[in-house]
Amino acid sequence: MTVARAATALLFSCIFAVAGPARGADANAAADPAAAPLLALVQHFIDAQRTYNVAALSALTADTYIEISPLGDVDPRQKMLGFYVTDGTKSAPPLQLDEPIVRVLGDSAVIIAKLVFSVSIDGQRTERALRASYVAVRSGDNWKLVSAQFTPVHANRAAKTPS
Repeated sequence: MTVARAATALLFSCIFAVAGPARGADANAAADPAAAPLLALVQHFIDAQRTYNVAALSALTADTYIEISPLGDVDPRQKMLGFYVTDGTKSAPPLQLDEPIVRVLGDSAVIIAKLVFSVSIDGQRTERALRASYVAVRSGDNWKLVSAQFTPVHANRAAKTPS
C-alpha cells in the first residue's frame, strides 16, 4: 500500500463513523422541505460508510459516482466501493454532520456540510473537521449521489459559511 493510500485509509477510518443529527443548519436547509430527503440521503451514506455497508453504498450512489478524497485522489465508484470491503476490523470515531447547506436545482442538488470528529493524537483528544460537498440527482422520487469531495478544515483557519 502506498503512503498516500495508507494516509487516505487512516483519514477515512477516522472520519466515517456514527453521525448524529445535523446541527447548525443554515436557514435554507431548515426552511426548505426539499432539503429533508437530501440530508437523509447524506446521513444514510455516512451511516453506510461507518458500517462498511457496500450494498447500501451501492444503492445510494449512481453508476457514474466519483469522489475526491481528502488527499485529492479521484476515486470512481468501484474504487470507492472497494475501500469499504473489509474483514470487519476497521473502526472509526463518532462523526457529527454539522452546518448543512442544501441547494436544489431542479433534478440536481448540492449538499455541503462540515463533518466534525474527535481523534486521539499522542494520547490527547482533539477535534478535526472536513468540509464535504455532495452532488445528488433525482431519478423519479429518489435521489442518488453522483459525486462527493472531502476537504480538510485546517484548525488554525476560521472557516466561513456562505449565506
